[in-house]
Amino acid sequence: MTGHPLDVDLADLVDGVLEAARATEVEAHLDECLLCRLKRRRLEGTPAPAPGGSPLPAPAFDVMAAENGVEPAVDDLWIAGTDDRLLVLVRSVAGDRVTAAPVTLDVGAADEETVIVEESPFRTAVAVHPALAMEIPRAADLRSMRGRACAARALDGWGDLVLAEQRGWVPLATVDEVGVVLVVFDTPHGLEDELDFDAARSVLTRLNASALVVLTSELGETADVFDAAALHAGIDMPSGTHSPPRPLISGLVAFDAVAKFLDQHSGARAMSAPTRGPVERVEVADVLREAAAAAAADLARQGARFKIAPKRRGYESLAGADEAIAAALATAFEGGSVVDKLQGLAGE
Repeated sequence: MTGHPLDVDLADLVDGVLEAARATEVEAHLDECLLCRLKRRRLEGTPAPAPGGSPLPAPAFDVMAAENGVEPAVDDLWIAGTDDRLLVLVRSVAGDRVTAAPVTLDVGAADEETVIVEESPFRTAVAVHPALAMEIPRAADLRSMRGRACAARALDGWGDLVLAEQRGWVPLATVDEVGVVLVVFDTPHGLEDELDFDAARSVLTRLNASALVVLTSELGETADVFDAAALHAGIDMPSGTHSPPRPLISGLVAFDAVAKFLDQHSGARAMSAPTRGPVERVEVADVLREAAAAAAADLARQGARFKIAPKRRGYESLAGADEAIAAALATAFEGGSVVDKLQGLAGE
């Protein structure tokens, strides 16, 4: 998911009526976004605590940035993060790990687990969220964060990858965690045209990588992550229109993008190395038919949730039409008009 979910999505999630796939995306975003978690708690109607809250050690409130070289100390208020900056209160320091609780100025969004501190250098009360405290590394080190299973190595050159050399790309590193391999490199403008994507596919294939982490340091600090599928054009559903290649992950700094991809693809689910040899042929049309049929059947089942009769009838009208919808979408591979097929189906 790119960006924050809409307020209506958060409201539907709280009400239990958000479509299952979208709910999964929103929950994944909530795991990472403090602001949206606070919004959800506000929508849930959780009452704010009385002024003063529960006791905490008095924060020193020395506002520091992580890059200024000062060592963190308990009860210091720090500015953490690189792209998205966040105030945190240091609760404990142990070696290269720091336990910190997020701090916000939005006292109105506080709940019963929030501590309100009336005096701060901001001339207003602040809200400390000890229940959301987490352990973080003092420095952005993949090895210290992910353990010995993760290995990062400098990528000194492109070797015989002529296309990457011609595009002016700068190789930076490879990251390997339990057979999930990422290649990190910098570009003048990211991946923009078919020549860029041809070069990117050659890097992915030649270096036997699972995905590419593409930086554009001259234009911004964020990175895009592409796997093999994301480097090719796709088909949007249900319109059937062709869409250009687009990243799996975007809008994060490179360190966070790498960590997020590894969270999704390594660990217990990737204890054995991915297959490197030939694979069986996959009929894309058959995969699309199965996915469309399953999606239509799922939408029909959701109809019972809605209290507005026209909306409920609209969802329930899909019952029994899953195969017909799948067949209509499959015309995208036969040169036909998906829109015409769906309009004909609606008329029936």
